[in-house]
Amino acid sequence: MTERYDCHYCKESLFGKKYVLRDENPYCVKCYESLYSNTCEECKKPIGCDSRDLSYKDRHWHDDCFHCFKCHRSLVDKPFSTKDEQLLCTECYSNEYSSKCFECKKTIMPGSRKMEHKGNSWHETCFTCQRCQQPIGTKSFIPKDNSNYCVACYEKQFALQCVHCKKPITTGGVTYHDQPWHKDCFLCTGCKQQLSGQRFTSRDDFAYCLNCFCNLYAKKCAACTTPISGLGGSKYISFEERQWHNDCFNCKKCLVSLVGRGFLTERDDILYVGGIMSVKAFELVPAVERERVMGEKVRINIECIECCGKHLYLGTNDCFIHHFLLEEHTTAKGKLAYNAQKLLHKYLGLKKPVAELKAASALERLIVLCDSNITVVDMVTLEPVPTGGTKLKGVTAFCINENPVTGDAFCVEMAVVLARRRAVQICTVHEDRVQMLKEVTTPEQPCALSLDGYNICLALSTQYMILNYSTGASQDLFPYNCEERKPIVKRIGREEFLLAAPGGLGMFANAEGISQRAPVSWSESVIAAAVCFPYVVALDEGFVTVHSMLDQQLKQTLSFRDGHLLQDFEGKVVLASSKAVYILVPLPLERQIQDLLASHRVEEALTLTEAAQRNIPKEKYQILHKRILQQAGFIQFGQLQFLEAKEHFRKGQLDVRELISLYPRLLPASSSFTRCHPPLHEFADLNHLTQGDQEKVQRFKRFLITYLHEVRSSDGANGFREDVDTALLKLYAETGHESLLDLLASENACLLADSAPWLEKHHKYFALGLLYHYNGQDSAALQMWVKIVNGDLQDSTRPDLFEYVVDFLSFCSNLDLVWRHADWALQKDQKIGVQIFTKRPTSDEKTGQLNPDDVITYLQKHSQGLLLYLEHLVLEKRLQKEKYHTHLAVLYADRVLGLMSRPSATDDQLSAARQKLQRLLKESNLYRVQLLLGKIQDSGLLLLERATLHGKLEEHDKALHILVHQLKDSSAAEEYCSWASASQDQSYRQNLFHQLLSVYLDPDVPGGAQTVAAVDLLNRNAEVFDAVRVLKLLPEEWSLPLLRPFLCGALRASVHARCTSQVALGLARAQNLQLQHDRLKYRGGPILVSEKKGCQLCHNTFSEPDCACLPGGTPVHLHCVAKKAWNLPVERQHENAHRSNHT
Repeated sequence: MTERYDCHYCKESLFGKKYVLRDENPYCVKCYESLYSNTCEECKKPIGCDSRDLSYKDRHWHDDCFHCFKCHRSLVDKPFSTKDEQLLCTECYSNEYSSKCFECKKTIMPGSRKMEHKGNSWHETCFTCQRCQQPIGTKSFIPKDNSNYCVACYEKQFALQCVHCKKPITTGGVTYHDQPWHKDCFLCTGCKQQLSGQRFTSRDDFAYCLNCFCNLYAKKCAACTTPISGLGGSKYISFEERQWHNDCFNCKKCLVSLVGRGFLTERDDILYVGGIMSVKAFELVPAVERERVMGEKVRINIECIECCGKHLYLGTNDCFIHHFLLEEHTTAKGKLAYNAQKLLHKYLGLKKPVAELKAASALERLIVLCDSNITVVDMVTLEPVPTGGTKLKGVTAFCINENPVTGDAFCVEMAVVLARRRAVQICTVHEDRVQMLKEVTTPEQPCALSLDGYNICLALSTQYMILNYSTGASQDLFPYNCEERKPIVKRIGREEFLLAAPGGLGMFANAEGISQRAPVSWSESVIAAAVCFPYVVALDEGFVTVHSMLDQQLKQTLSFRDGHLLQDFEGKVVLASSKAVYILVPLPLERQIQDLLASHRVEEALTLTEAAQRNIPKEKYQILHKRILQQAGFIQFGQLQFLEAKEHFRKGQLDVRELISLYPRLLPASSSFTRCHPPLHEFADLNHLTQGDQEKVQRFKRFLITYLHEVRSSDGANGFREDVDTALLKLYAETGHESLLDLLASENACLLADSAPWLEKHHKYFALGLLYHYNGQDSAALQMWVKIVNGDLQDSTRPDLFEYVVDFLSFCSNLDLVWRHADWALQKDQKIGVQIFTKRPTSDEKTGQLNPDDVITYLQKHSQGLLLYLEHLVLEKRLQKEKYHTHLAVLYADRVLGLMSRPSATDDQLSAARQKLQRLLKESNLYRVQLLLGKIQDSGLLLLERATLHGKLEEHDKALHILVHQLKDSSAAEEYCSWASASQDQSYRQNLFHQLLSVYLDPDVPGGAQTVAAVDLLNRNAEVFDAVRVLKLLPEEWSLPLLRPFLCGALRASVHARCTSQVALGLARAQNLQLQHDRLKYRGGPILVSEKKGCQLCHNTFSEPDCACLPGGTPVHLHCVAKKAWNLPVERQHENAHRSNHT
């Protein structure tokens, strides 16, 4: 029965019907068209099996439906185009969408060449010059007024002529003074540089660049000395025929800009008077306002001030004393302020101003100078107190002794200057009286004075002087005109004074009249001065200046109008105008130091820090000092002052990790370090510090390398050695530093987890191997080095890395590693690779030692390595084992035989191989002679080696026969005799030479006797032969002249031997006589023997009186001298005995 053939989809029989195969499955026409036929894009009907299916970009058409959208002509087998998914024939597309020629307005057909410019198109033949009508093509052209011109026509018709060179300007011209110029022709009159594109100016109708104009005509800045151009609207300052750039008009001291600010001049310098100079040391705080002093009175002025704790006393021009209580408080902004509470005021009953007030706090008294009289009042009630009848009138000045000498705590010492008297009175003020102690005369009437202990510092009308009122000694200081300017005499410390000197200087002087400090430079119009350590405050007309006592520099300037009083009281500076009182509050020294550091004035900050030691507790100061040094170090570090920074880091005991943390990723990931708080610097990291300047980055890295190296060699890295060593390794690797290998080869604490990726990143694979080795991972180290040698990794650190690996393996105690890498090394180079075994050190310990037999077995597949190892065992280590000697000799013999059979072998190679074999055969006594003799027996060329082997067997006749008759080498025969008898006695040597002579004289051998060789042998070795035996042996026909050299030599040797024996006999007799003499000499004398005296031979002490005496009287033990006598012949016997046995 026939098999059915049905449609794959509808299962109807296909016999006798049309069908279509798809994916090897049959479909009837109806099912196929319903399942797989495409739909026509034009008529939307299916495209049946009988129709032609035309497709384009996944779209399908019937044959009749594939036509132009415009003209409906068929596009089958014709070129077409598409626009907005519509099919167009070439003609319709060109008419609708192709470009039109700008000249002839006709369509530019697709495929034809067209020219385009600024959105317009031309036929190639239409794109012509407007003037010459020649095609432009791809040549340069210039458009003008919708027309195009070739360059030549444009220049003739339109181009401007350059004023300078008279040539046409086509592009890039410059107009100056309404005249055209080429850019290249418009040049500076001075330097001839091109002016186009840069700022310029003119003078007398000539153009100048900015530099030339400034150098030739502009004024110079008084600060930077560079020209002031004034161009581009830039401003400048002019003052007293001097000019400054706006940016250069700064204070000479503090560098603050003075534009729009008040300033003063000091010689050629300009100084800022409105605020901070170089450091803010004080703040000016109001204490007593005008209304609290005078109320509604206008003409009341403050004449003097005094402060005692919180109590402030003011003396006014209306003869009143005002008492205020000052309370300190802090404002909401954290600033210090004062509340003044008026407690009392008192009228003194006079019409003169209160000239001066001084507090005696121990007595609760206030000493008042008013109308040239001194009055003592109570500090609380301001009521006068009795003075015990002592009246001080006509007083012009007085002062309190702040360093009293009386020792009475309830007594105040005072020095008083009286009017019209050349004297100073020393008084004491008690609670109920004033007592005068002494009057001291002076050269002139003093204008001002200050008292310290016994020392009075006086300002006379023409000079300053110091007077000791106890001893009467005086010391003139320096001249000063008190009539021109008010003198200043201020006690600033124990036996030290501050004086106003000529020339605007504040001079320091001690009790001996010596200045131990440099002077401060203040204004010549200074009114008063005060001291608040470490500063000197000076009051001038219109401002207050603050000077450092440490470096004598001006630190701060404060504007203060109408000031005339300045006093220091217990760390505060009180400043007064005629109407109000202010207090200069010193800022904390720590804040001042931080301000100086913030402005990068390191030296000033350090100087101030050292001065602050007297005001800060010791432990707190040490912490502060270290921190300041560290901060100073970081500032100088940022300024690339590395030497200074390193010194400050060292003194400040900086945690070096603070520095390392600036360098990204140098600290190990496992480090627990966190930066100091508050921070020691303002840098985020090195990138922030250098702003991307790679040259600076490299300088910072070089510094850190140097610094870490020094820290590492000291105790500065204790506790964080891992961080330091790891950071140093990373820097070495990154910069390619030569010390990287030294670091890894020495004791280090580099962290493997952090260091290994860094070394890989910078391709320091050899160094990585060293790191693995230091961490006990020798296997990883060797794997790394093997990859470098094999070329899998690129690292040129060590060109001799293969030799290094071999040397490393030779000292490696891990035998598994040795065996694992030995084959690799031997395959690379057997000569070097075998050093793994030959260079291995010998040790008594069994660990790490290789068995030579195992090595020999292993080297069987490496012939050259085996030979070198056996040479090492036999020739270098001198191992006395027969198998090693035999094995080496066999290898030597095999090499010689192999070279002899190889045509390409050179004579030098064969000679070197034979020399090695001959040397071994002669020097060694342990190899198997018969084995070697059998190996080379058949070789007709190795006669010398065969002779040597026969000699080892004592077969001298065979050896001499080979040398004389086969090799025919008489010199070799003589050398053989000398070698064979080298370790024997004289008779053995004589017999061997006689045997050689017999071989020469044997007439039965082919060629007969060798007379010439025999004669030469006798003449060269006459001393060896027995002349009598030789004469018996020689043929009778030999003539006497032929034997003359031999006979003379034999006679000479015989006579020499006889004379030598006689001399020896005479010496022996002389020695015997000497011994007998010594024996007789010491026989009667005592020999001192004690337990403290040692034997000369064994150096042990004597335990019994029996002893022997050597020549010279030296005692020895009996058994020691007997042993020495017994050993002497044995030693001689050992020296002469040398005999070998061979198998």
